[in-house]
Amino acid sequence: MKKQLWFVLLFGLFVCGHTAFAQDVPQGEFFAGFTYTRLNDLTPRGPSQDAFGFNLQGVYNVNRVLGIVGDFGAHYDNATNLYTFMAGPRVSLRSDRVTPFAHVLLGGARASRVPVSNTTPLRFDGDGGFAMAMGGGLDVKVSDSVSLRAIQGNTCLRKSVAPAAFCATPRVTCA
Repeated sequence: MKKQLWFVLLFGLFVCGHTAFAQDVPQGEFFAGFTYTRLNDLTPRGPSQDAFGFNLQGVYNVNRVLGIVGDFGAHYDNATNLYTFMAGPRVSLRSDRVTPFAHVLLGGARASRVPVSNTTPLRFDGDGGFAMAMGGGLDVKVSDSVSLRAIQGNTCLRKSVAPAAFCATPRVTCA
């Protein structure tokens, strides 16, 4: 019991203790960038396809370490549109020049087929379902108010209604 109490106290000190130094942490952040993902078994042309698009994120920083993220992504290939909308906690380790971060995001995804001649119909035309992303990235500070996202990588898990199966895909984002 004493070990658990010490762990809780140290964890609280680590997370909440940084609020005194939060003068240099913005209350909110916004990110817009290019994204690449591999759509596994979603297209009529084969088991997996490359898809490119954009990613938007908004972050509310609770303190120096903890933030709440809202994420929207749109991914396109020739026959499929995939949209993800997720939210969750982010842990950041801020320094003067770089900010590595990790997050777990939960939400939904919607995939739809773009009409293309001579293709078979998709199993999930207009299908939506659960989505989850786990990953992290690195922001590099350019000035007091501007940082560039060097890279962000996620493993996205989606459970669609029609195929009734989980689908894991990598997603890489940068700006």
